[in-house]
Amino acid sequence: MTKLAKILLVIIAMQLALSVHAAASLPPVIQAFCDMAFAGEIAGKGDKFNATDVIEKGVPSRRILGYVVDDHYAYIWYEHGGRSYHQHLVKFSNTRPYEVKASYLFATTQYQDIHVLIKDTKFLSAHLSNQCGL
Repeated sequence: MTKLAKILLVIIAMQLALSVHAAASLPPVIQAFCDMAFAGEIAGKGDKFNATDVIEKGVPSRRILGYVVDDHYAYIWYEHGGRSYHQHLVKFSNTRPYEVKASYLFATTQYQDIHVLIKDTKFLSAHLSNQCGL
């Protein structure tokens, strides 16, 4: 194996390790949704991500802020970096094929906890998005 091939394998392994680390502690339904919606490319809560339009290769542009899974639905709250940083909250069925029931888009919020965020129906109604927002 050439030196270049070895370097490429190391880079690929590092990228895979980053994705696996970010999702290692997620509930199966949240992990499956992230795999489907983002091809697994989302950073875990508190992990490094591309928050601005300055792109660092191998680092996801999205990062989980919180999630909730109940008997019928699952919610994932995440930030999306880039030129226009914003946040999403997605409500979806907690069984395959994980149908999106509602998607919310906002620049920021006063909330730090997803449980409090999903109870503020007035805030969410004002930020309901017609786009899936993924």
